[in-house]
Amino acid sequence: MMVSFTLQQRMMSLVRWLLAKEEASSLDTAFWHDLIELLSHCETPHEFARCLQEEILSHLDNAHCYAVDTQLLLEQRVEVVLANVKTLSALREVYLRVQKELTR
Repeated sequence: MMVSFTLQQRMMSLVRWLLAKEEASSLDTAFWHDLIELLSHCETPHEFARCLQEEILSHLDNAHCYAVDTQLLLEQRVEVVLANVKTLSALREVYLRVQKELTR
C-alpha cells in the first residue's frame, strides 16, 4: 500500500510541476494542458516517460519532414523546424524532471 501512495505522490508532484511550468512558460498553455492530459492517462512515472519519449521522437520526425519539404519556402521550413526545436526543448526539460522523479 505504501508503494502506491509513493507512486501517487510522484504523479501528483509531476502534475504540480507541469502546472507551475505552464504559468512560467512562453509556450502556449495548450502544450502544457496536453502534457497534463497525457500524464493523466499514465499510471506511473515510467509510463509517462515512455509516452514522452514517443512525443519527442514524433516532434523530431515532424521537424525532419518539414526540413526536407522542398515544396515549402526555406523561411517556412526554418520557422516550423525552429518551433519544433522550442517544443523539443520544453519536452526535454519535462523528461529530465520525470527522470528525477524516477530516482527519488
